[in-house]
Amino acid sequence: MILKMMLNLPNEAAYVPIVRALSATLMQQLGIVGEDIDDTSLVIGEICANVVRHAHMDPHSRYVVELDYYVDHILLSVIDNGQGFNRSAVPPPSLEHAGGWGLWLVENLADRVEFKPVANGGTAVCARLRIHYASPTRRQQAAAMDAPAPNGEIRIGAA
Repeated sequence: MILKMMLNLPNEAAYVPIVRALSATLMQQLGIVGEDIDDTSLVIGEICANVVRHAHMDPHSRYVVELDYYVDHILLSVIDNGQGFNRSAVPPPSLEHAGGWGLWLVENLADRVEFKPVANGGTAVCARLRIHYASPTRRQQAAAMDAPAPNGEIRIGAA
């Protein structure tokens, strides 16, 4: 793993663009191509927006967002303590209904999406998205960050 970002957020829509911006900034700094940054921003934004809109959590509740950055992919997890979610109960999107397009978008942009129940009725949504770099040099820099440090040392940046 190159790095991990973990956020513990209030159940408020105002924080969704902040999550998207933080993720995009980290990806830009790693030299990831714009299309992958945009796709990841859309996926994380849709999942977080669905938590705020549909999890039916207490207004003072919080949810957790975790982004694990690897050399060739990102693992994104959003965990809430809401009423729970059954993906198979959500009908496919249609032109007659306004809802459902966000999940369709998430499932079509990510390589894999899983919906898992968590204790106390919440849901964990986990998505995996492949990433590409703007140059071979940026990929090599990321790979160097991923390599284990010798003798258990903590390294900052490339060796």
